[in-house]
Amino acid sequence: MDEKPKLSDVLGALVSSVANGRNVADVEALRIAHRYHKNELLRGLPVPRLRLYRVSISLPLILSGVVPGTPAERNDPAEIARVTTDVLGAGIKDVTQRLKDMDNLKSLPDDQKNLVGHYKRFLDTAAKLEASKRFREEFSGQLKRAFLDMELSEGGTAPSDASIRSVAAETAENAFRHVMSEVYFLYAQERVAEKKAASETAEPFEPDRARKSTKEIMGEDYTKQLIHAIRSAADSAAITKPTVPPDFHVAVDTESIKNAGGGPDVVTRINMVLLEEGLEWLTEVRDGKETTKLMPE
Repeated sequence: MDEKPKLSDVLGALVSSVANGRNVADVEALRIAHRYHKNELLRGLPVPRLRLYRVSISLPLILSGVVPGTPAERNDPAEIARVTTDVLGAGIKDVTQRLKDMDNLKSLPDDQKNLVGHYKRFLDTAAKLEASKRFREEFSGQLKRAFLDMELSEGGTAPSDASIRSVAAETAENAFRHVMSEVYFLYAQERVAEKKAASETAEPFEPDRARKSTKEIMGEDYTKQLIHAIRSAADSAAITKPTVPPDFHVAVDTESIKNAGGGPDVVTRINMVLLEEGLEWLTEVRDGKETTKLMPE
Protein backbone atom coordinates (compact mmCIF):
# COMPACT_ATOMS: atom_id res chain seq x y z
CA MET A 1 0.00 0.00 0.00
CA ASP A 2 1.32 3.39 -1.03
CA GLU A 3 2.14 5.74 1.82
CA LYS A 4 -0.19 8.72 2.06
CA PRO A 5 1.41 11.99 0.93
CA LYS A 6 2.15 14.58 3.61
CA LEU A 7 1.61 18.31 3.41
CA SER A 8 5.35 18.95 3.73
CA ASP A 9 5.98 16.64 0.76
CA VAL A 10 3.44 18.50 -1.38
CA LEU A 11 4.76 21.96 -0.52
CA GLY A 12 8.35 20.82 -0.93
CA ALA A 13 7.54 19.33 -4.33
CA LEU A 14 5.97 22.61 -5.46
CA VAL A 15 8.99 24.67 -4.45
CA SER A 16 11.41 22.11 -5.91
CA SER A 17 9.47 21.97 -9.19
CA VAL A 18 9.51 25.75 -9.58
CA ALA A 19 13.25 25.89 -8.84
CA ASN A 20 13.89 23.06 -11.32
CA GLY A 21 11.82 24.93 -13.89
CA ARG A 22 14.20 27.87 -13.53
CA ASN A 23 17.12 25.47 -13.99
CA VAL A 24 15.60 24.05 -17.20
CA ALA A 25 15.07 27.60 -18.49
CA ASP A 26 18.69 28.58 -17.73
CA VAL A 27 20.07 25.48 -19.49
CA GLU A 28 17.96 26.25 -22.53
CA ALA A 29 19.16 29.88 -22.48
CA LEU A 30 22.74 28.54 -22.50
CA ARG A 31 22.00 26.41 -25.57
CA ILE A 32 20.49 29.43 -27.34
CA ALA A 33 23.52 31.53 -26.39
CA HIS A 34 25.82 29.00 -28.06
CA ARG A 35 23.70 29.04 -31.23
CA TYR A 36 23.69 32.85 -31.25
CA HIS A 37 27.45 32.95 -30.81
CA LYS A 38 28.03 30.71 -33.84
CA ASN A 39 25.76 32.77 -36.12
CA GLU A 40 27.16 36.11 -37.26
CA LEU A 41 23.67 37.58 -37.76
CA LEU A 42 22.48 36.57 -34.26
CA ARG A 43 25.71 37.21 -32.36
CA GLY A 44 24.91 40.85 -31.61
CA LEU A 45 21.37 40.18 -30.38
CA PRO A 46 20.48 39.72 -26.68
CA VAL A 47 20.00 36.10 -25.65
CA PRO A 48 16.40 35.42 -24.51
CA ARG A 49 16.19 34.22 -20.93
CA LEU A 50 13.14 33.32 -18.86
CA ARG A 51 12.98 34.29 -15.18
CA LEU A 52 10.22 33.39 -12.72
CA TYR A 53 10.05 36.50 -10.58
CA ARG A 54 6.73 35.67 -8.94
CA VAL A 55 4.71 32.44 -8.94
CA SER A 56 1.21 32.41 -7.44
CA ILE A 57 -0.30 29.01 -6.57
CA SER A 58 -3.79 28.21 -5.31
CA LEU A 59 -3.79 24.60 -4.15
CA PRO A 60 -6.95 22.73 -3.05
CA LEU A 61 -6.41 19.72 -0.83
CA ILE A 62 -8.05 17.62 1.88
CA LEU A 63 -6.47 17.17 5.28
CA SER A 64 -7.00 13.47 5.95
CA GLY A 65 -4.99 12.97 9.14
CA VAL A 66 -2.41 14.32 11.54
CA VAL A 67 1.14 12.99 11.71
CA PRO A 68 2.40 13.53 15.27
CA GLY A 69 5.85 14.98 15.69
CA THR A 70 8.61 13.35 17.70
CA PRO A 71 11.34 15.15 19.67
CA ALA A 72 15.02 14.65 19.05
CA GLU A 73 16.73 11.77 20.78
CA ARG A 74 20.11 12.79 22.18
CA ASN A 75 22.99 10.41 22.49
CA ASP A 76 24.40 9.20 25.78
CA PRO A 77 27.08 11.60 27.11
CA ALA A 78 29.56 8.74 27.54
CA GLU A 79 29.12 7.73 23.89
CA ILE A 80 29.46 11.32 22.68
CA ALA A 81 32.65 11.60 24.74
CA ARG A 82 33.98 8.35 23.25
CA VAL A 83 33.40 9.45 19.66
CA THR A 84 34.84 12.91 20.29
CA THR A 85 37.90 11.49 22.05
CA ASP A 86 38.60 9.23 19.07
CA VAL A 87 38.51 12.30 16.81
CA LEU A 88 40.79 14.17 19.21
CA GLY A 89 43.30 11.32 19.19
CA ALA A 90 43.31 11.24 15.39
CA GLY A 91 43.66 15.03 15.30
CA ILE A 92 46.65 15.00 17.66
CA LYS A 93 48.34 12.32 15.54
CA ASP A 94 47.74 14.38 12.40
CA VAL A 95 49.12 17.58 13.96
CA THR A 96 52.12 15.70 15.37
CA GLN A 97 52.96 14.26 11.95
CA ARG A 98 52.66 17.67 10.29
CA LEU A 99 54.94 19.18 12.94
CA LYS A 100 57.52 16.46 12.27
CA ASP A 101 57.33 17.14 8.53
CA MET A 102 57.76 20.88 9.10
CA ASP A 103 60.64 20.32 11.49
CA ASN A 104 62.54 18.58 8.68
CA LEU A 105 62.23 21.59 6.38
CA LYS A 106 65.58 23.38 6.09
CA SER A 107 63.95 26.56 4.79
CA LEU A 108 61.72 26.97 7.86
CA PRO A 109 62.31 30.37 9.58
CA ASP A 110 63.80 30.25 13.07
CA ASP A 111 60.65 31.58 14.80
CA GLN A 112 58.52 28.94 13.10
CA LYS A 113 61.07 26.25 13.88
CA ASN A 114 60.99 27.21 17.57
CA LEU A 115 57.18 27.12 17.60
CA VAL A 116 57.12 23.73 15.88
CA GLY A 117 59.59 22.27 18.36
CA HIS A 118 57.78 23.85 21.29
CA TYR A 119 54.37 22.54 20.22
CA LYS A 120 55.73 19.10 19.40
CA ARG A 121 57.23 18.76 22.90
CA PHE A 122 53.92 19.96 24.35
CA LEU A 123 52.02 17.23 22.47
CA ASP A 124 54.58 14.66 23.60
CA THR A 125 53.86 15.69 27.19
CA ALA A 126 50.12 15.51 26.48
CA ALA A 127 50.53 11.93 25.26
CA LYS A 128 52.65 11.03 28.29
CA LEU A 129 50.02 12.46 30.66
CA GLU A 130 47.20 10.65 28.77
CA ALA A 131 45.48 13.89 27.83
CA SER A 132 42.93 12.10 25.63
CA LYS A 133 41.84 9.90 28.54
CA ARG A 134 41.61 12.95 30.81
CA PHE A 135 39.57 14.76 28.16
CA ARG A 136 37.13 11.87 27.80
CA GLU A 137 36.47 11.71 31.54
CA GLU A 138 36.22 15.49 31.88
CA PHE A 139 33.98 15.88 28.84
CA SER A 140 31.65 13.05 29.85
CA GLY A 141 31.17 14.50 33.33
CA GLN A 142 30.70 18.06 32.13
CA LEU A 143 28.25 16.98 29.43
CA LYS A 144 26.03 15.08 31.88
CA ARG A 145 25.74 18.23 33.99
CA ALA A 146 25.25 20.45 30.93
CA PHE A 147 22.41 18.28 29.58
CA LEU A 148 20.74 18.29 32.98
CA ASP A 149 20.99 22.09 33.19
CA MET A 150 19.61 22.38 29.65
CA GLU A 151 16.58 20.21 30.46
CA LEU A 152 15.86 22.24 33.59
CA SER A 153 16.16 25.53 31.70
CA GLU A 154 13.78 24.31 28.97
CA GLY A 155 11.02 24.07 31.57
CA GLY A 156 9.94 20.52 30.78
CA THR A 157 9.77 20.96 27.01
CA ALA A 158 11.92 18.84 24.73
CA PRO A 159 15.19 20.60 23.81
CA SER A 160 15.66 21.40 20.14
CA ASP A 161 18.25 19.75 17.92
CA ALA A 162 20.19 23.01 17.76
CA SER A 163 20.26 23.31 21.56
CA ILE A 164 21.54 19.77 22.04
CA ARG A 165 24.22 20.14 19.37
CA SER A 166 25.30 23.54 20.65
CA VAL A 167 25.60 22.34 24.25
CA ALA A 168 27.65 19.31 23.17
CA ALA A 169 30.03 21.39 21.04
CA GLU A 170 30.49 24.11 23.67
CA THR A 171 31.08 21.55 26.41
CA ALA A 172 33.62 19.69 24.29
CA GLU A 173 35.61 22.88 23.77
CA ASN A 174 35.42 23.81 27.46
CA ALA A 175 36.61 20.35 28.52
CA PHE A 176 39.44 20.44 25.98
CA ARG A 177 40.62 23.88 27.09
CA HIS A 178 40.50 22.84 30.74
CA VAL A 179 42.47 19.61 30.23
CA MET A 180 45.03 20.98 27.78
CA SER A 181 45.62 24.08 29.92
CA GLU A 182 46.41 21.80 32.87
CA VAL A 183 48.69 19.70 30.68
CA TYR A 184 50.55 22.75 29.39
CA PHE A 185 50.97 24.09 32.91
CA LEU A 186 52.57 20.76 33.91
CA TYR A 187 54.65 20.87 30.72
CA ALA A 188 55.94 24.33 31.66
CA GLN A 189 56.88 23.08 35.13
CA GLU A 190 58.67 20.12 33.59
CA ARG A 191 60.64 22.32 31.18
CA VAL A 192 61.80 24.61 34.00
CA ALA A 193 62.84 21.57 36.07
CA GLU A 194 64.85 20.22 33.11
CA LYS A 195 66.64 23.52 32.62
CA LYS A 196 67.31 23.83 36.34
CA ALA A 197 68.80 20.34 36.42
CA ALA A 198 71.06 21.23 33.52
CA SER A 199 72.17 24.61 34.89
CA GLU A 200 72.29 26.13 38.36
CA THR A 201 71.60 29.59 36.90
CA ALA A 202 68.23 28.61 35.34
CA GLU A 203 65.24 30.81 36.16
CA PRO A 204 62.75 29.50 38.75
CA PHE A 205 59.24 28.45 37.78
CA GLU A 206 56.83 31.41 37.59
CA PRO A 207 53.11 30.43 37.68
CA ASP A 208 51.93 33.75 36.21
CA ARG A 209 54.27 33.40 33.27
CA ALA A 210 53.13 29.82 32.76
CA ARG A 211 49.48 30.92 32.74
CA LYS A 212 50.27 33.57 30.13
CA SER A 213 52.07 31.00 27.97
CA THR A 214 49.12 28.64 28.40
CA LYS A 215 46.76 31.29 27.06
CA GLU A 216 49.05 31.84 24.09
CA ILE A 217 49.30 28.13 23.25
CA MET A 218 45.50 27.88 23.34
CA GLY A 219 45.40 30.57 20.64
CA GLU A 220 47.78 28.81 18.25
CA ASP A 221 46.42 27.59 14.91
CA TYR A 222 47.23 23.98 15.77
CA THR A 223 45.08 24.24 18.90
CA LYS A 224 42.27 25.92 16.96
CA GLN A 225 42.31 23.04 14.47
CA LEU A 226 41.94 20.50 17.28
CA ILE A 227 39.12 22.53 18.83
CA HIS A 228 37.31 22.71 15.49
CA ALA A 229 37.65 18.94 15.07
CA ILE A 230 36.23 18.06 18.49
CA ARG A 231 33.42 20.61 18.23
CA SER A 232 32.36 19.09 14.90
CA ALA A 233 32.61 15.56 16.31
CA ALA A 234 30.56 16.41 19.40
CA ASP A 235 27.97 18.21 17.26
CA SER A 236 27.60 15.22 14.92
CA ALA A 237 27.45 12.62 17.72
CA ALA A 238 25.05 14.55 19.96
CA ILE A 239 21.84 13.29 18.35
CA THR A 240 20.87 9.75 17.40
CA LYS A 241 17.49 10.72 15.92
CA PRO A 242 16.59 14.25 14.77
CA THR A 243 13.35 16.05 15.60
CA VAL A 244 10.45 15.14 13.33
CA PRO A 245 7.96 18.05 13.25
CA PRO A 246 4.22 17.37 13.14
CA ASP A 247 2.64 17.15 9.72
CA PHE A 248 -0.62 16.32 7.92
CA HIS A 249 -1.64 13.52 5.62
CA VAL A 250 -3.32 15.11 2.62
CA ALA A 251 -5.22 14.19 -0.53
CA VAL A 252 -4.33 16.40 -3.48
CA ASP A 253 -5.49 14.50 -6.56
CA THR A 254 -8.56 15.84 -8.33
CA GLU A 255 -10.55 12.61 -8.09
CA SER A 256 -10.21 12.39 -4.30
CA ILE A 257 -11.26 16.00 -3.87
CA LYS A 258 -14.25 15.64 -6.22
CA ASN A 259 -15.47 12.47 -4.50
CA ALA A 260 -14.88 13.65 -0.93
CA GLY A 261 -18.45 14.89 -0.43
CA GLY A 262 -19.44 17.35 2.24
CA GLY A 263 -19.21 20.38 0.00
CA PRO A 264 -16.54 23.07 -0.02
CA ASP A 265 -16.14 22.94 3.78
CA VAL A 266 -14.05 19.76 3.56
CA VAL A 267 -11.57 21.30 1.11
CA THR A 268 -8.66 23.36 2.39
CA ARG A 269 -7.18 25.84 -0.06
CA ILE A 270 -3.58 26.97 0.29
CA ASN A 271 -2.56 30.18 -1.46
CA MET A 272 1.18 30.43 -2.01
CA VAL A 273 3.30 33.17 -3.55
CA LEU A 274 6.87 32.18 -4.41
CA LEU A 275 9.32 35.01 -5.01
CA GLU A 276 12.52 34.17 -6.83
CA GLU A 277 15.86 35.17 -5.36
CA GLY A 278 18.79 34.05 -7.46
CA LEU A 279 22.20 33.03 -6.16
CA GLU A 280 25.55 33.34 -7.89
CA TRP A 281 29.05 32.04 -7.24
CA LEU A 282 31.42 34.72 -5.97
CA THR A 283 35.17 34.15 -5.92
CA GLU A 284 37.38 36.17 -3.59
CA VAL A 285 41.14 36.18 -3.12
CA ARG A 286 42.45 37.09 0.35
CA ASP A 287 46.05 36.72 1.44
CA GLY A 288 46.72 34.68 -1.66
CA LYS A 289 43.96 32.18 -0.82
CA GLU A 290 41.00 31.79 -3.17
CA THR A 291 37.57 31.14 -1.68
CA THR A 292 34.30 30.57 -3.52
CA LYS A 293 30.85 31.00 -1.98
CA LEU A 294 27.23 31.45 -2.99
CA MET A 295 25.86 34.99 -2.67
CA PRO A 296 22.52 36.66 -3.57
CA GLU A 297 22.45 38.16 -7.05
